[in-house]
Amino acid sequence: MQSQPYSRQTTNEQRQTDVQVLVVKLINRLLSVRVSDVDAAITDCLRQLGQFAGRDRAYVFVQRDVYVDNTHEWCASGIAPMIEQLQGLAVEDYRALLDPLIANQKLLLPDIRELPPGSAEYELLAAQNIRSLLLVPMIDDGQFFGFVGFDSVSRRGDFLPGDIYLLKAFADVVRAVLVRRTATKAMHAAQEELARERAFLQGIVSTNASGFLVFDEAGIIIYANDAAEDILGVPLDELLGQPFDSPNWRVTDLQGGRIESAQEPFARVRRTGALVSNHRIALHCDDGMRYVSINAAPIAATAPGKHRVVYAVNEVTALVEAEQAREAALAAAFRANEVKTNFLANMSHEIRTPLNGILGISNILAESLSDDGQKQMIQVLQDSGNLLMSIINDLLDMTKIEADALDLEHIPFGLDALVRRIEEVHTFRASDKGLSFSV
Repeated sequence: MQSQPYSRQTTNEQRQTDVQVLVVKLINRLLSVRVSDVDAAITDCLRQLGQFAGRDRAYVFVQRDVYVDNTHEWCASGIAPMIEQLQGLAVEDYRALLDPLIANQKLLLPDIRELPPGSAEYELLAAQNIRSLLLVPMIDDGQFFGFVGFDSVSRRGDFLPGDIYLLKAFADVVRAVLVRRTATKAMHAAQEELARERAFLQGIVSTNASGFLVFDEAGIIIYANDAAEDILGVPLDELLGQPFDSPNWRVTDLQGGRIESAQEPFARVRRTGALVSNHRIALHCDDGMRYVSINAAPIAATAPGKHRVVYAVNEVTALVEAEQAREAALAAAFRANEVKTNFLANMSHEIRTPLNGILGISNILAESLSDDGQKQMIQVLQDSGNLLMSIINDLLDMTKIEADALDLEHIPFGLDALVRRIEEVHTFRASDKGLSFSV
């Protein structure tokens, strides 16, 4: 049942007191309401306002870009609601109504016939059977936010100063509540998005084959994933809280030497601010030696004292052992080749000594013989010995090549003489087999 306006017998003082009491009541109600209940609370407060002032409708409009929307409405009994028809009203089309509000001034129309007949504003109000209208703006941070209003349909209504004060006070608190709700929803949405992102990243990190360690500014482990536990062979509860250079770590370099704290990836990243790549260490675990590669990177500080360093840890035991096996094989091959080279050099020298004796005796025999056939055989013997000496010299040259000590010579070379010696060397062997050989 709609309340009636105050009678003439009611004193102004009493009405002002009642207005102030209602304002305090509405403020307390709206400022204490939960975010999820804001819409219902505003609608109920509109009901109390409308009934107290004896109006047919009370409502809230909020600006949305270049439009205004009717977001909340209360209607007295028998008055048709208009909220569904009052969505997306273009600000540009209703300048006569909205310009004073945008300028932070109230709009008071005791009779809508004060508007130009046929204007968009008049047609909008007449379509709702509105006879009298009071609108007060909501301004947020100097910008037009929306407005709160009363209107009368069943009769023409005059608005008292108390009505204006009541509506202004209500408009201020409604604006604050709506702004707070928007900010709260945005904050909750951001928190939910952040939680989803954290869950997403946590899923990636937890299921990653690489181990991840995060150190705080003091070098204390504040996060480790499951893979880090498996790779390092240390339970998570023991990893957390450990310093990067803890004496509990049985860590050396790949050759078994001690790693100084200043050379640890954490210290190098904090000192230089640069990435550290493929820092390899040896972990002396109870179940044997493990080799680990560490890639370390700084995490930008979000606040003073919030510097972080992240490790990506991968086990490279098989790779390091394969590299060590390859290096050992190369060393063994080098030693074997060195032994072979020394053997060839020694054997060449050992063969040269008796060969030189054979060549010397053949030279003496050649000078003492007079038979041409015998001289020819001695010549073949000398040529064969010289060829063998040349082969020995070639072997020595091979050892010099392997030792990177070969010097090239430029000497005269006679192809005819070489061919003749080859023919003489092989002619006797061919004759023994009944063959003819000539070059």
